[in-house]
Amino acid sequence: MQAHGGGSPIVSVIVPVRNGERWVGGCLDALQSQSIPAGASEVIVVDNGSTDGTRGLVESYPVTLIEERARRSPYAARNAGLAKARGTVVAFTDADCRPDPEWLARGTEPLLEDRADLVAGRVDFNFSSSCTIGELTDALWHLDVAAQVENNRSAMTSNLFVTRSVVEALGPFDGSVRSGGDGHWTRRASDAGFRLLYVPEATVRKRARKLGPLLAKAYRVGKGLPAVWVERGTPRRELGRGVLHQFLPPARARVREQIRRRGYDEMASHIGALWATTWLLEAGRGVGALVGWLRLVAPQRQSRPAGHSDGRSI
Repeated sequence: MQAHGGGSPIVSVIVPVRNGERWVGGCLDALQSQSIPAGASEVIVVDNGSTDGTRGLVESYPVTLIEERARRSPYAARNAGLAKARGTVVAFTDADCRPDPEWLARGTEPLLEDRADLVAGRVDFNFSSSCTIGELTDALWHLDVAAQVENNRSAMTSNLFVTRSVVEALGPFDGSVRSGGDGHWTRRASDAGFRLLYVPEATVRKRARKLGPLLAKAYRVGKGLPAVWVERGTPRRELGRGVLHQFLPPARARVREQIRRRGYDEMASHIGALWATTWLLEAGRGVGALVGWLRLVAPQRQSRPAGHSDGRSI
């Protein structure tokens, strides 16, 4: 990246946060230590209704702090950040991520050279001293950015760079959701012909989650699955089959292959616990999918005219 001579920043970094007092400082320290020239970036932290000391901590850094309290959603917070951003490129990361020193340089380079319209970077995991089975499962299955880009043509806002033209073409995220909005938004970009590139050199390191937060996340993601299936053309009559599929136990071979593919050879000794925890999370996603399916089906039933019969005998 060339030296920046003042004026508007080249890249605006948006960081949503809610009750992140324990970890947002590490993110902001990492963003202050980037290799790009001073003045080439701005950092916008969007507080999404924190009740701890997050705001006071963020105010001690040379960043822009704004609020989004109308909606409790990280995507609503990111939308507030987008409205404030001035950069040619917009970068997203999470409050519990720590970008490597070259993150901004590596992530923006393909965009500024017009080799891509969106860049998805690598997400590595940091573990606690106890390193629970939940943390290992989180690292094994989640934020597999390379697979997400290759298989789904989408990416995650834990580590994402987009040009201003993409933002203007797609508009804001769906601020009514708490999970999955980034995958939907970036898939729309790919469908519209924008070029999405995976750049592993643009790396952030994220705090691995324990089992409780993982289950809550699985449930939230599951609730949104039926709507995504319908959007992708799945007939509503087949949604029940998709919901039931979520409850099937994973094959152990699938867990072993994921360990190999992600390069976590040391996890092989925990294959039994990882398999069981993976099944538990998939069941949690299944419960969420069941709730989401019932929400889709209920309006249809309510819209049937009085006296309508579906042809089944009692």
